[in-house]
Amino acid sequence: MKNFSYGWVVLVGLLFMYAASNGIALNTIPLFFPEIIKEFSIDQADVQRGPALLFLLIALLSPLMGYLLDRFNARLLITVGAIGLVLDILFFSRVASYQHFLIFYVAYSFFLTLCGIISSMYLVTNWFQKHRGKAVGILLLGSSLGGAVFPPLAGKWIKTMGWHAAAGQLGIIAAVFLIVPLFLIRNKKRPEFTASFSSLKTQMFGDITLKQAASTPTFYFLLVGTSVLWFCINGIINNNALYLNDLGLDSKQAGAIIGLFFTCSVAGKLIFGFLSDYFSKKNIMLLAIANLFAGAVLLKMTVQDPSLLKAYAICFGIGFSGAFTMIQLLVAELYQGKNYGTILGVVTMVDTLAGSAGALVLGILRKTSGSYLSSFTLMIALCIIAFIATTFVRPKKRYV
Repeated sequence: MKNFSYGWVVLVGLLFMYAASNGIALNTIPLFFPEIIKEFSIDQADVQRGPALLFLLIALLSPLMGYLLDRFNARLLITVGAIGLVLDILFFSRVASYQHFLIFYVAYSFFLTLCGIISSMYLVTNWFQKHRGKAVGILLLGSSLGGAVFPPLAGKWIKTMGWHAAAGQLGIIAAVFLIVPLFLIRNKKRPEFTASFSSLKTQMFGDITLKQAASTPTFYFLLVGTSVLWFCINGIINNNALYLNDLGLDSKQAGAIIGLFFTCSVAGKLIFGFLSDYFSKKNIMLLAIANLFAGAVLLKMTVQDPSLLKAYAICFGIGFSGAFTMIQLLVAELYQGKNYGTILGVVTMVDTLAGSAGALVLGILRKTSGSYLSSFTLMIALCIIAFIATTFVRPKKRYV
């Protein structure tokens, strides 16, 4: 026990919280969209305005969150966010109009910013040095675990008890997953530099400011690569259930496919996180993008051949989770330091804006063209752009 790091306990707590914050609300709520469309007499583009609004507001709030993390108590911010999310998910079960639906997403954006990916990555980056890749992979698989477990349950509940009651059940689960782990989470000061090789390397590069980062081409190539990936990732996550509904699958069948999708994403986060501890993070990022590209190609093929749905769910699930994991690790490797929270906030802002656009644009293309075929073609092209942009990312230069 002498060499045991409490960071692993913190990681377990964050894992469960991430399973609820993303696994339930972001990865499971879209399963309710077909029922919401029918109840409120809206269309695919209308329902996608909820997720689009969520990502837009998170984008606007992210730089502020990064600034707060660099200066205030991370655990306190996470606590406020977790309690708020529980109350908001319970509110979702009582949504009675399209306006209430949008209010749910507005509130969720604020609370998720407080206890979501930025604050979690901030704590993990401070707690872990040697095993950071593994730790980040474990953290991020929380949303995949939530996505693997909750959509099948929600699909079954929606079919048997209606979507309002099903949402209430999810709210109860969210309370357990978000509140109990708060007792495990602790803050940690930024790691002090030691004589180890990795620490000396970080010390040599110094603390990069946002202004210094923005003065290099790497910063912009990174933003292009990560933002178009977020467009694809959030676009398909928020349109998955609607596309499966187009193919004639009921909520139970769609829940099973989405469950497989997120089950495979667990493997993707662990595999790519593990590899990043032993190989170049940039090269592993390129491998993840290539995997995502293959998944997007399979997705387009399902339009003509629905029998490929399971193959798509496996390939795209591994690819999107690997890309998502590597985005976080690449940003941490390039910009760790006393301004890391601020820089991460700006990167998250740009990525989230792109994710907001992805959810909305795919919905609009479906409405105007009558199918998702053009949306999937766009995603394939964007994967190619992300791959090219990432090849131009270079290690940070020395600032001290």
